[in-house]
Amino acid sequence: MSATESVRKVSPETLDKLCDRRGKLRAELDDLNDKLKHQVDLFGFTPPGAEKSKRLTGTKYQATVSYGETTEIRDAQVETIERVCPENLFTKLFRKVMRYKLESGASLLLAGTLPDGAPPNLRRLFAAAVILKPRPPSLSVEKLSEDA
Repeated sequence: MSATESVRKVSPETLDKLCDRRGKLRAELDDLNDKLKHQVDLFGFTPPGAEKSKRLTGTKYQATVSYGETTEIRDAQVETIERVCPENLFTKLFRKVMRYKLESGASLLLAGTLPDGAPPNLRRLFAAAVILKPRPPSLSVEKLSEDA
């Protein structure tokens, strides 16, 4: 869209049509993804060095399905294991790591006058410790009612 083009708000009916079309396209895309995944599952090969993936190659495209997983560690259960295992065995299973979370008022605290006892270079140290990464905008569309 050029800078000289004027932009007008769409009518509620036009918004509904755009959202309906988006829903239909998403459903079609989901169906295509399911078909591609099924083909890759049935006929794909495991690429070198990617044990958790399967790939199917066409003349213009290749489709790869990766089977990832996340690991959730339940601290209370790990502490139970730590209590009942000898240390040399426990350290072969787990290692302790310390994690930090940013407090909700941290930026406001640094924006004002620093409290007594704060090092003079605290803002610089904080800027090196905390990196803010912008995310791309996301759009969420929900149907208001089944009748609409």
